Amino acid sequence: MFVRPNARRIGFTLLLALAVSVASAYEPLLLRLVVDRLAAVSVAHEQGPAVRQALTGVVALFAAVLAGRLLGAAWVTTSSCAVRLNMEYQLRSKVAAKLSVLSSKTHGEIGTGGLRFAVDESAPQSARAFSDVAFRLLPMLAYLSVAAWGMSRLDGSITAAVLCLAPIPALVALAAKRIQAKRDRMLHGFWIRIWSGYTELLNGMGTVRAFAMERVEERRLMRRMKWAFASIQRGVHIDARVTVAAGLAELTARVVVLTLGGLLVVRGELTVGSLLAFLGYVGGVFAPIQQIVDLYPTTRKAAVALESVFHVLDAEEEAPDVADATPCPPIRGE
Repeated sequence: MFVRPNARRIGFTLLLALAVSVASAYEPLLLRLVVDRLAAVSVAHEQGPAVRQALTGVVALFAAVLAGRLLGAAWVTTSSCAVRLNMEYQLRSKVAAKLSVLSSKTHGEIGTGGLRFAVDESAPQSARAFSDVAFRLLPMLAYLSVAAWGMSRLDGSITAAVLCLAPIPALVALAAKRIQAKRDRMLHGFWIRIWSGYTELLNGMGTVRAFAMERVEERRLMRRMKWAFASIQRGVHIDARVTVAAGLAELTARVVVLTLGGLLVVRGELTVGSLLAFLGYVGGVFAPIQQIVDLYPTTRKAAVALESVFHVLDAEEEAPDVADATPCPPIRGE
């Protein structure tokens, strides 16, 4: 319903994002080619136009791939933002159109604050999560696939060691999934209830002041918000632990690559360019995995937000339109 109007732009942006990811995965291999070519020329003490021309061609290819990746990434950012804004506008418009025909029962259950929360918070979260998953998840998976293939071409043992450490951040995030999902759902419902009640309180502030209860209501609101912020802080601590686990896994992978790769370079079984390519791949492999881990809280919160949006969209209407209804003719009083 919300994706179809943007299908063409989404498809083109996704293809470009995949191309940018593949280009990024080839950068370490091109860097290896440049470094190894320089090392070979230095050892052989070769000079002449042919050597300079070959070296210039490799460097130009590396620069062209890098420039194309940067330009493509900029275009993907602009286009994905346009898709997100279009979807957010459609979500907001659907919810806003539904507000005028909600039944009094549903309006009373959700409250004015809850309805505003569905428009102001839930719709943007849902659109942002779709944009992140569509234009980041698939390109990152493509990058990981090409990077694994590229590392396997350099050395199989080092590749196996890196790939064994790569899933650790995702496994830690899965371990925290249940607790975080439950907390996000609870907090989402809490904010809907608190702003619904506080909006009604503001509308009746004259009555509250007449009974001298404004300070009592203020302390009650602050007490409830303090509890919510403490719960949010606990969730941040869990996310921070997941990030630390990812960082430690990447650090271990770098140490493994430097140790094994250094030994192979000393033995003459691996070139310096290949070692640099491995180090580039370590950061390149763990960064997408970390981004995938970071996407999990976004999708988790968006799932809860979508429940809020569709709770409004699927709610009972006060007077639903009858199919094939006949327009009322002009009425004249006599």
